[in-house]
Amino acid sequence: MLALTITNDELKSFMSKLLKEEIFDFFELRSAEISMHFNVQIDGFLNKSLFPDDEIPDRNYILWQEARPLVFDFIKGKVKPRSIKIVLSLPKEEVLNLHKNASAYFINILFENGSIMITTAASEKVFSMDKSVIGSFNDYVTEYFNKARILYELAH
Repeated sequence: MLALTITNDELKSFMSKLLKEEIFDFFELRSAEISMHFNVQIDGFLNKSLFPDDEIPDRNYILWQEARPLVFDFIKGKVKPRSIKIVLSLPKEEVLNLHKNASAYFINILFENGSIMITTAASEKVFSMDKSVIGSFNDYVTEYFNKARILYELAH
């Protein structure tokens, strides 16, 4: 697991990249929780019954690009949300490219008390004491954030 914090100077920039730009759009949304003067919970599971048979996507979750405008609409305004928790996952074709024993990779984004904590997680096909499954993803995330110019610090 990798734990990162977004510095106070970078909060606005990170939230803009998350909610207004396309940087995370190819990730799948597993869930989102927004706590304001009301609470919103989004289950990212794709309702395939709403698609015509010849247009059913080959994935189980909605893409962040599909949910991003909705999430942004909920939180825009003068009052900051109390907390936001977003769980994104790497699409399965990308998972297979990173490690043969990986079944899923997750980026957990938590905005709470005016700060952002980001953690990574991995699910393995077969349990192993080898840490290369999560290590591959940690390297992927730090490289991805660096390319996207997302400034972070390693959390302690």
